[in-house]
Amino acid sequence: SHTIQTMGGLKSQVLAAFLPSAGATAMATDGKSLLEFSLKEAKALTQYPLPTRVAHAAAFNSDGSLLAVSRGREIHEYATDSGTLIQTYEADSGSAVGGGIQWTVAYHPSQPWLISGGSKAATIWDQKSAQRLAILETDATLYIQTLACSNDGRRIAIVPSAAGQSIKVFRLD
Repeated sequence: SHTIQTMGGLKSQVLAAFLPSAGATAMATDGKSLLEFSLKEAKALTQYPLPTRVAHAAAFNSDGSLLAVSRGREIHEYATDSGTLIQTYEADSGSAVGGGIQWTVAYHPSQPWLISGGSKAATIWDQKSAQRLAILETDATLYIQTLACSNDGRRIAIVPSAAGQSIKVFRLD
């Protein structure tokens, strides 16, 4: 038998959720707060405010210990056990390749990298230094709003924001 439970607690659109492979505590964020909740009881356990006016995207890392939230051209990274800001990644302003608003974020599955989608390109960030490691450029004139990593981390797919655009897949060696 399957049990369906409904959980509330966030005031805006949910941008990311984390479900553990074991255990009964999950998390979700709307970019304005981080909500930890019980899967068994469908009730909020802890809620941390995240200082923001606008959040474009969010992602949890593979073990749920980190949360990245993009706000304009900045990406703020938080420790999920306390809601504490760890560091900020800052893309170039204006329409530079990879710069401007960072519309999507994802953690690499096996490297200490954060990946974000900005103007015409995705940027790979080093989590240790918060510095840019690489820019994956497309021939698009638009922002990257969708990206994904393969489970083994060897491929990254990025897609510009408009209909009819090509998916670019990059192989990381």
